[in-house]
Amino acid sequence: MASALQKLNKATEPMWLLLFPEGTNLAPDTREKSKTWAQKSGITDTQHVLLPRATGLQFCIDELKGSVDYLYDCTIAYEGVPRGQFAQDIFTLKAGYLEGRPPKSVSMHWRRFALKDIPYRNQKAFELWLVARWREKDILIENYLRNGKFPADTGVTKMKSGEIKRGSGHLETQIRSSHWYEFLQIFAPMGVLAMVIAVFYGALPQSFWRSFNKQALQASTEDIKKAGVQVGTQAKAVSKTAAGLTLDDLFDKDKQEQSFKKGAVVCTPPRTPAS
Repeated sequence: MASALQKLNKATEPMWLLLFPEGTNLAPDTREKSKTWAQKSGITDTQHVLLPRATGLQFCIDELKGSVDYLYDCTIAYEGVPRGQFAQDIFTLKAGYLEGRPPKSVSMHWRRFALKDIPYRNQKAFELWLVARWREKDILIENYLRNGKFPADTGVTKMKSGEIKRGSGHLETQIRSSHWYEFLQIFAPMGVLAMVIAVFYGALPQSFWRSFNKQALQASTEDIKKAGVQVGTQAKAVSKTAAGLTLDDLFDKDKQEQSFKKGAVVCTPPRTPAS
C-alpha cells in the first residue's frame, strides 16, 4: 500500500483520496460491533455514527504529507431516515433506480483541517484527536435529526492580512442526471459481461464440449491435452461474437492496465484526502 500511495504522492498530479475510517456502512450489525468495540476499549459509544479506526487514516496522511496540506471532513445525512433506522435499508438500489424512491435531499457538512494542526505523528494522540472529531459528528447528526439541517457557518473572520471572510451559510443545489438513461451506465459493465458469458457458454456445448468429450474418450491422457488445445481454438472463434468482444479483450492483463490508465486520467480533481 505504501508503494501505491507514493505513486500518488506527486504535487503535479491532482487527485482525491476518499477514506472511511469506520471501515464499513452504518447498519444494525455494525452498530453493535461499534458498541462492543467501545466497551472493550473502555470508551463511551456514539449514538448515530460508528467509532473510527485510526490506523488507516494515520498511515495515509503520513505517506502523503509531502504533497497534501489539508484534510477535508464530510458528514452526510439523508432526508427520510427516522431516528434509529439506517439509510442503507431504506434507500436501496431497487428503491432508487427501479421504484423511483431516492432520498429527497442529501445534506453534507464540510470541515477543513490543516495537516500541521493534526497530531498524526503520535499514534495515541491521533486516536484521541480522531475520536473527538467523530463525537462532533455525532452531535451534528443529532442536530440534523432535530432541525432537519446541519448548522451553517454564518460568522465573520478577520484574517492576519486584514482580509474579511464571511461564512457561506447553507448552500443548496439540485442534482439530476444529464440523460434519462444515465443510470443504465451503472449496470452496463455487468450486462456486457453477462452477454459475453451467455454467448460463450450458450454456443459452446455443441462445438466445444461434445468435441472435447468425444476425443477424450478415444484418446490417452496425452491426447486429451492435445484435444484441449484443438477445441480451445474453436472456443476463441465462438467468443468473437457479441459485437466484436472477445474473452481476451476482457481478461488480457495489458489491455486491462491500459484501460485503467485511461480511466484514471479522466478523474483528476484537486489533490486532497477526505475522511
